[in-house]
Amino acid sequence: MKKILIPLSISLLLVALVAYFLASGSGDPYDEYDAAETVLQTSEKEAEGIAAGGKEVAGKDAAESAESVDSEKGAVALLSGPLLHGTIMDVEGNPIPGARVMLRTTSSWDGMEDADRYTMFRLRVLGKESVPVRGPASHRTETDDSGKYAFALSGIRPGRYDVLASASGFAPGDQRWKWTPESAELDFQLGVGEVIKGIVRSPAGVPVEGAIVTASRASSRGWGGRGSGGGNSVDEALTDADGLFALNVYSGEFDVRGNAAGYSAGDVGAVASGSVDVDLMLGKGRGVSGLVVDASSSPLGGVKLSLFESRGGFGGRGGSRGGPPRGITRLFSSPLAVSESGADGSFFFSDMEDGNFRIMAEKKAFVTTEINSELEEEADSVEVSISMEAGHVIAGVVKTSDGTPMTGAFVVIAQEERDRSEDGRGRGRDDRGGDRGRGGRGDRDDDDDDDEQKEKTPEELAREARREEERQREPVSVYRSSLAIETGKDGTFVADTLGEGSYTLSVQGENFIPHRVRDIDLVEKKRVDLEIVVDSGLQLKGEIVSSLDEKPVAGANVILRWRDDRRVVPVSDQGEFQIGGLAPGDIGELQIDAKGFSMLHLSDLELEPQPEVQDLKVQLVPTGKISGVVVDASGAPISRARIRVYDAVEETERVEGEDENARRRREEDRRRQERNRGRRMVDTRSNAEGRFTLKEVNPGHLRLRAEHSAFKDLRSDAFDLAPGEHADDLTLTLVTGGRLMVLVSNSAGEKMPGVRVVTRFDPEEEEQEEEEGERGRRGGRGAPGGRGWNERERYDLRTTNREGLAIFGGIDGGRYRISINHGGHQPFISFTDVIEDKDSPVSCTLLPENVITGVVTDLLGAPIEGARVRARKEREDGEREGSETRSANDGSFRLGNLGIGSYTVRAERRGYVEQSIDDVAVNSNIELPMVALGEIVGQVVSSETQLPVAEYYLVVRSRGEGAQERGSEDGRGGRGGNSGRGGERGGDRGRGGERDGERGRGGDDRGGGRLRRIRDPEGRFEVDDLEPGPYTIEILAAGYTGDRVDADVLSGPAEKEIIISLDEGLAVTGEVVDRSGQPVAGANVYLLARAENPSQAEGRGRERERGRGSSEERREELRARIQQARDGAGSRGGGGRERQDEKAQKEAAALIAGMGGNNANGIESDDDGYFQMKEVPEGSYNLVVYHDLFLPYVTRVTIRESRGVRPETVRLDPGETVTGKVIYEDGRKAASGVTLIFTDQQGLNKMVRTDERGRYSSTGFMEGSYTIRVRLGDASIPAQTFSVGKGSNKFDYEIPAAAAPR
Repeated sequence: MKKILIPLSISLLLVALVAYFLASGSGDPYDEYDAAETVLQTSEKEAEGIAAGGKEVAGKDAAESAESVDSEKGAVALLSGPLLHGTIMDVEGNPIPGARVMLRTTSSWDGMEDADRYTMFRLRVLGKESVPVRGPASHRTETDDSGKYAFALSGIRPGRYDVLASASGFAPGDQRWKWTPESAELDFQLGVGEVIKGIVRSPAGVPVEGAIVTASRASSRGWGGRGSGGGNSVDEALTDADGLFALNVYSGEFDVRGNAAGYSAGDVGAVASGSVDVDLMLGKGRGVSGLVVDASSSPLGGVKLSLFESRGGFGGRGGSRGGPPRGITRLFSSPLAVSESGADGSFFFSDMEDGNFRIMAEKKAFVTTEINSELEEEADSVEVSISMEAGHVIAGVVKTSDGTPMTGAFVVIAQEERDRSEDGRGRGRDDRGGDRGRGGRGDRDDDDDDDEQKEKTPEELAREARREEERQREPVSVYRSSLAIETGKDGTFVADTLGEGSYTLSVQGENFIPHRVRDIDLVEKKRVDLEIVVDSGLQLKGEIVSSLDEKPVAGANVILRWRDDRRVVPVSDQGEFQIGGLAPGDIGELQIDAKGFSMLHLSDLELEPQPEVQDLKVQLVPTGKISGVVVDASGAPISRARIRVYDAVEETERVEGEDENARRRREEDRRRQERNRGRRMVDTRSNAEGRFTLKEVNPGHLRLRAEHSAFKDLRSDAFDLAPGEHADDLTLTLVTGGRLMVLVSNSAGEKMPGVRVVTRFDPEEEEQEEEEGERGRRGGRGAPGGRGWNERERYDLRTTNREGLAIFGGIDGGRYRISINHGGHQPFISFTDVIEDKDSPVSCTLLPENVITGVVTDLLGAPIEGARVRARKEREDGEREGSETRSANDGSFRLGNLGIGSYTVRAERRGYVEQSIDDVAVNSNIELPMVALGEIVGQVVSSETQLPVAEYYLVVRSRGEGAQERGSEDGRGGRGGNSGRGGERGGDRGRGGERDGERGRGGDDRGGGRLRRIRDPEGRFEVDDLEPGPYTIEILAAGYTGDRVDADVLSGPAEKEIIISLDEGLAVTGEVVDRSGQPVAGANVYLLARAENPSQAEGRGRERERGRGSSEERREELRARIQQARDGAGSRGGGGRERQDEKAQKEAAALIAGMGGNNANGIESDDDGYFQMKEVPEGSYNLVVYHDLFLPYVTRVTIRESRGVRPETVRLDPGETVTGKVIYEDGRKAASGVTLIFTDQQGLNKMVRTDERGRYSSTGFMEGSYTIRVRLGDASIPAQTFSVGKGSNKFDYEIPAAAAPR
């Protein structure tokens, strides 16, 4: 009976689906796809500005613009003057009345022309333009009955905007628009969309009217204050009197965020399109208040204050003392809010969320200062104090060689990159006030090979001279600038907001060679005055013409790029331009672009020293146009198909008989052609008649690709497009492929609209390899059912329509996995087979959800609000399922949308140890008690002066099982990361606030043991978010020998402060590891003087004796957690960065052999591979490391005053392996316990001992010849020779019978 019923039920379902399509078959046969289609994240822009939308018409005068909309009714007809206007239509071209149209300022430069972007960069770094403050739409309107809208340009501030259009039942669209004085027209065509509805409530549960609610693409959420809409929001709405809102979206997942005056923002993440019950709770209104004072504590008014999300910042609590922030802040950081201090120095930022924040304070004649702080989750507000010091000054005048002042010259100032130890090193002062900050480091000696350098050739000297000349005219990068200003009419400039330090300055202008001034000292001086004379250099006079008729090209953009010198060059109506201030030789790259022509890059231009004016004629190639129609197999037009054009040579499949090198050269040639021609990515969508037009297409050998969710992707045959040609006879025919139709209903049999259905191609394992190869050969659609070639795109997503149906069209045949995770229901998973070119129906029934409820408390039973509670379990197919929520103000939580079985429930909350319970059955109630985290606070001082050490490296690591520094589960830090005063939550912070940013030896954020750099004038540190338990604190500082102390961390705030005293002295510290990063214990480490000065040699002898004694007495203190100990990347020490060459290995062998086996002058690495030599005199040394199982190693280190501590990482190479056996000539088989001595050509001995079977094996051999001797009692045995090469080396030894023991 079952065999009959199963196919019968499938047949009935298929009949029902076909009947449904027939019943709704009027109109476009592909409308159903519009209703069900969901756009993947990789192609979300397709749904935002669908079809023809987005033409911009400029150049109309005011009267013409007003006349074009004068006949329309409503607000549009009342506007006058230049307008931003347009029409909102559906895909059929019908107007959409009542559609929302909004303008929002944008900080993005997507779609900007290069000329506009460079101009924007300069204005921002000069402070003439700032990154827009995050916020809601600045202008709103609705379309009238004819679908038209309009904004008067007079009411819009000049700038760049995102124009958003949305309407109920339609997917939203957006376009980028730049304000110009002339009218502009932006039309939108909106496809079928979905809605997200909900309510916004206050913390007391009362509906909030007038709240701003935004929907942003999931995972794009940022931290923000009041009105933060984020740069990725697709729609924005205001709540009504009942707190209700409706957001128009396309299919997918969105983060919904709400803001309202008097409250902090609230959000709900990963909301599925079609959701109608979103409950968004706002937080209580909180803020940041503060006071700005000068160095004498007098209040400062009129200070500009910008609030940013904190991502590390540039300084700690108390301000950034090392100088103003980098230019990158002004270029890219969008402030959450901007304020100004009052006459009493006070300021206030309201409606903030909890978390880390950064405030930048700016005022003329004061150092631009940044402070980092944190608004705790439980706090209503936080108070901060900003102290601003009087600025140091760089002033000057810029003149030409004849004394003429240069007006409008671009002056960029940046702090010099100084030696790490010189930038705020730890120092104390003696009774006479002198500095006692001796710095010591094991560092590469960059200057110690001068005596070994050969005399340079004239060609090498000429190259060095050219490089120095280029350095002298290389501009300072705006990305690392401290300040940028322009010279006045008299050529003068004054930069008065600089902090103490050493600076470099560059001057740029349109008609003179960039000029660089280095090493401007603002440490000893408060003010430096400069007189800068610039050189007018050579001039390049150019003419731009069309390659077809030699006619001038008007309206072109010309950009010159040479390193950080970027110039936007004006072009006349006759296509002429002139660039001055050029040096002989390579002038960089010239980019030329004009509407209707292919972009051109000229990168091989060189100027001769003479004449002063040199000519250039440039030919631009006109672009072409391609138009055609997209149809299905029956010839019916297909609307909304996406059509893109590519160069046909983009396909880099191997040609028959072509080797890999030839294919690679062909690919490189293609890339070079594309760059020189400035290939643009051109795409469009077909209209309701299936017609499409591609404009501004670069001529060449081309190919089209057409894509539509209901059809398989099509790649056309290659064709040629000539310059200026219009190819208008193309027909693209798409085929349907397989079709998977998923019908979703609930347990009562009711159809469920708005349900997200995810499919994944899931071939059998034995088919996987074949499928991968076939996908690479096809070059068309990637994985079956997917949208491309990578693994992520093997997934596809749709949302069910009003009839509960999700349709996946245009897919290949094969096995598919279907998964549904819908609120209020259990997760659903099933597998089905899709047959090529046929319909495959699947019916899915969603069962009511299971839940887990409970309460989160502390150890005293008090409820914990805002804890993140998650339920997770691993399914049989290896994937995870679960649910997530946060605890309410009474600590209660509810985890829904669960299936059957048991789950692991985990609770996380900042300030508490993560708590988890395994095997929790569904529909049960549990209690999750959490333990508060602890902290360590302390101060590092000099044992001699008792003054604070201002800079040092700190390591905190656990001494007990299970006790560890907390981090987020995914290793990102976040709430529960390691923190301290003035730094960044989720990272390592010191009160001084500067984070070293390096990972610990194991690369794990969670187990403690990370090296962090602390800078604090009082020498204080604070490490919080530690699980209670025993810890070890280790300190490493420039000029000090380091120390280690133990501390016990209790739950809650620290009750005592730990004082750590450091002895002064220079040291060499490091660790020895093998090539895989594992520690090497017992390696002999020697520090050998390189100079022959007797006094230096004597000092080194004292050091070795003391170092050896200290190592034996305090071996445990040598286990400093050295940064980069495992990967060796970026180490200033010689070890670990690359395999040492044969010359270095032989040098190390000779040095070790020269010591004659005297190990008294060395120390051994401990069990963790660490070593430390203390009280090392200044000088240059060879650091030699040797272990019997590795090749000898040597690197040069220099110990100098004022150099910071930087550990050496020595990475040993196992070298070659030699194996063999030793036998006796008299017939006895095993010669056990025999010692073989291998002596290399440098005289270094390696001893190997045979086992009980007379066999041996050892590593650490260099390639080359060895002399082998056998030590066997007093017997005299002749030596033999053996050559070691790469790979397998075997040497068997036969002992003469006369030497055999009796």
